[in-house]
Amino acid sequence: MIKIGKEICFDEGEVCGVQDFRDLTQRLKSRNYESLTLHKRVIKGENHDTVVNPGYDKGIEQVFKAKVLPRKYSF
Repeated sequence: MIKIGKEICFDEGEVCGVQDFRDLTQRLKSRNYESLTLHKRVIKGENHDTVVNPGYDKGIEQVFKAKVLPRKYSF
């Protein structure tokens, strides 16, 4: 187990979470792709396993400019 800041990775070199996400978005921005628009959001209280469904909801809201009704997820 490796601790990077407040994040805990289980294997060296494993994608760890928020910092890796920030690094990826920074790398993409630095390439200046003409048609690429990035919107990043770190969802407080979520982790790698639980962020998928709320992340999809936020993506749908962004793409369709519509509010997704809050819902409870079961995992």
